[in-house]
Parts: sequence; C-alpha cells; structure tokens
Amino acid sequence: MIGGLGGGWQGGGWQGGGWQGGGWQGGGWQGGGWAGGGGSEGLYAMRSDRPLVAEDVSVPPPPDGNPTPNFPLKAWDSDLFALTFLADFFTVPSGANTWAVWEQNIITALTPFPNVVVPPAVAAPADDSIDDLRILAVTERPEAMGEILNQHQNQQPCFMQLLTMTETSHPKTFFVMKLAARVGEVVMMRLKRHFNRPRPTQYYPTLYPPVPVPGHSSYPAGHALIARLTANVLIEVTTVGGAGGRSYKNSLLKLADEIGRNRVIAGFHFRSDITAGVTAADMTYQFLSGMPAGAVAPPNFDYASAVAAAKPEWN
Repeated sequence: MIGGLGGGWQGGGWQGGGWQGGGWQGGGWQGGGWAGGGGSEGLYAMRSDRPLVAEDVSVPPPPDGNPTPNFPLKAWDSDLFALTFLADFFTVPSGANTWAVWEQNIITALTPFPNVVVPPAVAAPADDSIDDLRILAVTERPEAMGEILNQHQNQQPCFMQLLTMTETSHPKTFFVMKLAARVGEVVMMRLKRHFNRPRPTQYYPTLYPPVPVPGHSSYPAGHALIARLTANVLIEVTTVGGAGGRSYKNSLLKLADEIGRNRVIAGFHFRSDITAGVTAADMTYQFLSGMPAGAVAPPNFDYASAVAAAKPEWN
C-alpha cells in the first residue's frame, strides 16, 4: 500500500492519500502507508537520552543479529514489488506485438465513445443518457450506497472476501492481485488521457456523487477495468482441474460487473464507460496471459511465474 511520500505530491500524497480520500492504496487495501501490510506502521518511540544502540558505542556489540543478512522476498511490500513489473509489461512482446500495438488496438476498439444526451432531449439507443443516470440516482443509489462507499477505494478486498482469503492465507494470490491492479492502473490512465472524456457531473452537476469525483477523465471506467482484470486473473489462478473442475468464474465476474454498475449508480460514469472498461480489461488480460514464461529466479518474476506460484494455494 503506497501511502505517499511524506505528505506527498499534493496534500494527501502521491498515491497514499490516494485517488480520493483514503486512497486506492494508502488507506486502501490493507493498512496504510508505504509499509502496507508487511512492514512497520506509525512511530516507534525511544528515549532520546538512552537509545537502544547507545551501549554499542563504547563496548563491543552483543553477539546477536545476522552478520550476512539478505532482504527476503516476504519482506517486500506487495504493491511496491508489483510496480517493478511495469517496465517488462511495456517492453516484452506478447505474441508478435509489444504493448504499444495492443494499446492502439484497444483504442481502436473503444473509438468513438457515444454521444451524451442531456434532458429535455431524448436519447437514441446508442447514446449515453443523462436521464438514465438521474433515474438511477433516485431509484437505486440509496440502497446501493453501502456498496458504493465500500468499493470506491477498497474493491480489491471485496474479491478477497468473496474468495475467503487474506494476505496471510494466500500471499501469492494476494501478490497477483496487486500485479493486476498496478497494470490496470497504468493502462486505464493512458486510455483516459487519450480519450479525455468529461464526467457525467460536468454535463449535469446535480447528479452529485456521494464522494468526491476522481481527478481524471471518465472513459474508460477505471474501477470497471481493474475489477474485470482482477476477476480474469483470479479465474486463472483459482480454477482447479480444467474444464469441469472447480471454478469461481461466475462469482468473480458477477462481482466485477456489480462494481462497475455501482459507479454508474453513483453518478461517476456513463454506461459506456463501464463497457469500455470491460473491453479494455479483457484485451489487457489477453496481452498479460500471452507474455512469455521465462526461466526466472527470485527476486525476478514474470506474469506466468507469479500465477504459477499462486495456483498451488488453491489445490
């Protein structure tokens, strides 16, 4: 969980104060701060007149500790370790093409986004309708509020709850989830920058979402993209026995769909933003799963080795 750099770039932090408020990562997944779930948090007090190391200054150090330490993989923060994969993601080909080609294919698939129709005009079936969002805000938002607030910053723990897993019980699966999230974040931001679509509230301010509107454009929907990508990766990790074997596929996809739909109910997105997020996620997963499996040794890893390490947790 990336909690920011001291107060961060702006106030709440680089990523720690997060997308909005407590953050996707900082206050988000597990714990807070750069230490995340794996390191120390907060401040550890010590007397200024007699720090723990003081006696070692005048006498030989005590015979404990490790004279030849290494940094174990389990001590790595999962968020930060997952970030180290991004250079490979952008440069290693999947099949015959690098990510630059795949990204352009995604952009082509998502172009153009639909026309927005504001009342009193009547929307055609292919349009995005502000009236649809108004109706959802009145008829469904009150009942969906708990899910909206929970998923706004913490959608990944929703998948963990669905699978009855924790960072401790399934650490390798937890890492693959982090890997999917880091990839999904950078992919969605590049696509959002390309399309730069206004938010629904810019057309119709009284849609008034229950939490601050994120500081990036609308298309494709980031929550929908990351939820679908997470579901796809978890389906690969958790499916045992091939066709006809044990699978969480239906449940994982249903949760991802619900996360996307709640973003429309909340007034953050048009329906087409969600559809585009799902399409982009599926194409990104195709690229990920097609990346070559190399002969890698820790601390190095690739997508295939990360998935292979996680699968035994579900046998």
